[in-house]
Amino acid sequence: MSELKIEIITIGKELLDGRTVNSNAAFISAHLFRFGYAVERHTTFPDDLQILKEGLKEAQQRSELVIITGGLGPTLDDLTRRVVAEVFNCKLSVNALVATDLQKRFGKELDTLQDQATIPEKAQPLLNSVGTAPGLLFSTNDKIVVCFPGVPEEMQPMFVNTFLPILQKRHPPLHKYIVCLYACFFQESQINPMLKELQTQLPELEIGIYPSYSNVTIMLSSENKASLEYAEKLLKTQLDSFLYTATTGKIEEAIHSWFIQEKKTLVLAESCTGGTMASLLTAIKGASEFFLGSFVTYSSDLKQHILDVPKEILETKGAVSAECVLAMLNGALEKSQADVGLAISGIAGPTSDSSNQKIGTMWAAIQEKGNSPYVFRLQITGDRQTIILKTAYSLFGILWRKLAKNIPPPFTSL
Repeated sequence: MSELKIEIITIGKELLDGRTVNSNAAFISAHLFRFGYAVERHTTFPDDLQILKEGLKEAQQRSELVIITGGLGPTLDDLTRRVVAEVFNCKLSVNALVATDLQKRFGKELDTLQDQATIPEKAQPLLNSVGTAPGLLFSTNDKIVVCFPGVPEEMQPMFVNTFLPILQKRHPPLHKYIVCLYACFFQESQINPMLKELQTQLPELEIGIYPSYSNVTIMLSSENKASLEYAEKLLKTQLDSFLYTATTGKIEEAIHSWFIQEKKTLVLAESCTGGTMASLLTAIKGASEFFLGSFVTYSSDLKQHILDVPKEILETKGAVSAECVLAMLNGALEKSQADVGLAISGIAGPTSDSSNQKIGTMWAAIQEKGNSPYVFRLQITGDRQTIILKTAYSLFGILWRKLAKNIPPPFTSL
């Protein structure tokens, strides 16, 4: 069985000019990959009737499955129903199934009922469990075109619950084994030579490497289970000090799991990150089982009055210094009685402070109860928001490696 050629078309000028992030294409591609399908092409078109018609016709020629999102609503720029009706040479008419569903959920008074129930006659409607615009499914012997609403909250359940079962029945995917490895405090360049050598050894192995602020994801897939297991074992051995386990792939989930398992507590003292680290931790359900809180002491006055940082340190060494973060750490641990503490103070930009240190200079401190503290410096690049996020995730990676692997921070100053 050969792989199905799949193309995703997303519609909307807001996607082309950057006002809206194209999350639909990412969601669909990720779910298809998870179920054994590979997308060959992403295309985005403006809300233009002629461009859409030409684009859909071209997509049909090169792809066996064309997935369209957007343009199914009742407004003037929603052109998808009209386009697919013209391409498939059929009329638009009120569909009784859709009309009944909309009446049942919204009542006969729904202003857009007649319009939203009007679909191309050759289309099989996919009912919308959230909104009003139904999906549209066109199929011939060897081609499928399916249209979804552009609103992610409407598209996602329709795609997963309604369309995926249809696709799996009509076009069972090639069986592939998939493994995802997650590495923290790690750069893509560190693994590229290793992956190139692995690809040479196992040409049937598909390797993807996806860096982000939070981690590096290494995705391996193959129809050959033995090859995949060999590659997984090799990488786990060579990258052991960087790899963590998390169902979501998030390093903060790995930290969460470690603290729950060890039955220990964590406190933070944040300056330049402004509570970002606390926000990321508390976004995961159950954080209250280990996370006591964060002292967000952005100003020197609060560092002094909340965390008892000596005035002399602030005046002579500055807020961005080894001495300051150590004092912040001591204050946070003393007031919270946590088992583990982490403190951070730095310069996120766009300008430096009175010390004239380089933008992106970060000082941090970590300590486990009963052990000596680690105080270290990081140099982070990017704009202000990027620096803040990179700092938060770098510290999560350093913290996890210290706790789970007993690997000290990269540079110790005291």
